[in-house]
Amino acid sequence: MMNFRSRLEVPMKNLPPPDVQRVVVVGGGIAGLLTAVKLRVPELTLFERSSKAGARRHCTGIISLETAKRCMVKPELILNSYDTLSFIIPRLGLNVVIRSDKVFAIKIDREAHEEYLATLVENRGYRVLFGCSVNSIRFTKSRGSNSIVVYATTADGTRVECEADAVIIAEGYPSKFAKNLGLRSFCTPLLGLQRVVFTARRLSKECVSTLYIVFDKMFGREGFGWIVPLDERKLIVGIATRYPGKDIRVLLNEFLHFTAKKFDTLLVSKSRDFGGAILRGYPKRVLYGYVLGIGDAITSVKSVSGGGLYAISWLAELYSAILGDSMKLELVKYVERLRRELQVQYYIAKLLYNSLGLLMSVGTPMNTHIEVFIKDLDYDRHEYLVLSVFTSRIAMMRTIGAEKVMRRRSTELGSART
Repeated sequence: MMNFRSRLEVPMKNLPPPDVQRVVVVGGGIAGLLTAVKLRVPELTLFERSSKAGARRHCTGIISLETAKRCMVKPELILNSYDTLSFIIPRLGLNVVIRSDKVFAIKIDREAHEEYLATLVENRGYRVLFGCSVNSIRFTKSRGSNSIVVYATTADGTRVECEADAVIIAEGYPSKFAKNLGLRSFCTPLLGLQRVVFTARRLSKECVSTLYIVFDKMFGREGFGWIVPLDERKLIVGIATRYPGKDIRVLLNEFLHFTAKKFDTLLVSKSRDFGGAILRGYPKRVLYGYVLGIGDAITSVKSVSGGGLYAISWLAELYSAILGDSMKLELVKYVERLRRELQVQYYIAKLLYNSLGLLMSVGTPMNTHIEVFIKDLDYDRHEYLVLSVFTSRIAMMRTIGAEKVMRRRSTELGSART
């Protein structure tokens, strides 16, 4: 029988050293902060270019309850919860509503959550350097073993040099160091923009507990829009597009007009637009010797939505175990399993968006409303969600078809008897 090492997908030379005492984390967004909180090492230094935690506002912050637990989200940071998904394709007149028997997703305060994680990291006695940009990362030999030296500069120009046994690359997208240090990923970014708006009238409880996803040619073939209710008078409205034919703010305003029409209300904007890159793709090499990647730096995202917290929460826990007191080799197979899962999600997302693009180009309006009930809906596994909707629809069509056959046979029998 083959031993585990011979079956391992990750080459042995790509694995971290067995005894890690000093770790450097490059990037103080949620990926870097959560990893730092989870790690149990004697020395850890975190570098973040921004002046404080939560300074970069670009994410919507929708995650599952399970991911929230792994991300250590406090209850007071939960802004809303959802038990319904609504997929809308205006050009086809199609609305698919997916209901669950329980809450499957929540909206969290991302900025406050990152501030909370930063406090936890500092309380562990780790060194957190905000306003400090990493310039270079070099390999060297120290005390007879390999190590890494990170060179950085603070906001006032002071140079910082830090030696480590392993480095976590969590700098976000686009990554400055991931590729040069041996990490690999496939990435096709979209441009995202969103705005917080207020409604002139109160929304129903059903609306407030529903996440709305809109597919339309206005976003391009692979783009989409989203409407996230925060309460009965407040929404986050956003769009993602690859090749905007016009200014993306104009496109967002057009989608806001669609949103106002859908909810039959006026919308009032009281905040600045925010956003950034929304990634589609998957990691190819997550670990490489002393270097471990996480988050947007290695495209560890769910490609259907571009969300990254699901993969981040798992990798942070796995890295904590892998870089523990002793190297836990068997855990690396779970890293590879997660990598493959994200790869599968990418191909399903690609198939989904290509199919939708084709339907919107040649399809005729159906004016159809479909409702699907899924017990224990898994919001994290988008590939299962898409397949569940598809199989539920097929089952519904088969049931309707069987009823038509039974009615036809009854009619035929009745005619024969007469």
